[in-house]
Amino acid sequence: VLLPVSNQTAHERLRRDRLVVLARAGHPLTRGGLTMDSYLEARHVLVSSRTEGPGIEDFELSRFGVQRQIRLRCQHYYAACRVVENSDLLLTMPENYARIIAERANIRIMDPPADLPSIDVHLYWHKAYEREPALIWFREELHSIS
Repeated sequence: VLLPVSNQTAHERLRRDRLVVLARAGHPLTRGGLTMDSYLEARHVLVSSRTEGPGIEDFELSRFGVQRQIRLRCQHYYAACRVVENSDLLLTMPENYARIIAERANIRIMDPPADLPSIDVHLYWHKAYEREPALIWFREELHSIS
């Protein structure tokens, strides 16, 4: 996501991604679809590199005057997905990565109950390597699949 950076760091937006909700296969909420009430009554995993504070989805929920129940905080989506696969916790995350994980995990992808904001996915690199052939190639490859 877009972060404040020093003047030594370059970045560019790779794509825009919508947020989806993940639950384990067989979770009761996967049968009927999510309503705002069922989403708020459920317990959630929040993925954030910060040790406290809300996630991007929580900012949007606060505009509706509601708050979800966060029971676990992880720094990585993969770890959070492993927890979700083996519990009744829900996870809200970017759709593209969720689809990759869902191919190999026993989880289901659901639409969120509200129109949550999309997130921009950025690539960051040190400006000293701007002309590095490997970085140029890598950026081109990412653009071709984004």
